[in-house]
Amino acid sequence: MTQNFRDPLKQVKGLGSAKDGTGHWIAQRLSSIVVAFLGLIIIGWLSQNYRLPYSEMVRIVGNPWGACVIFLFVASASYHAALGLQVIVEDYIHSPFWRYWLLMKIRLTGYILPVVTLFILIQLMFMGSK
Repeated sequence: MTQNFRDPLKQVKGLGSAKDGTGHWIAQRLSSIVVAFLGLIIIGWLSQNYRLPYSEMVRIVGNPWGACVIFLFVASASYHAALGLQVIVEDYIHSPFWRYWLLMKIRLTGYILPVVTLFILIQLMFMGSK
């Protein structure tokens, strides 16, 4: 026999745990590890190549491996930021209209930023091959 310690009024109103916080928490932690790892790679790469001329930097960034690291960094950083901003909006915005509107803007930005980065990197790949 299991006892229910929740308040009956909260049970009727549906207040309490939504049972999806664990997955969100794990995704936030894993994305932070990926962002930190890729960020260290990019910082190390830039610290070795910061004196190169513009044309050489375009060639290096246009390299498929360099572009892949930059794209993965931007994609994981925007995903990590969207997860964090989602928690802030859900916790502190109480108006349903503004909560929905802000969450949609956060998700849209989280999707658009990696796509724009991908197009820029593809353009740099073509510039680097000239």
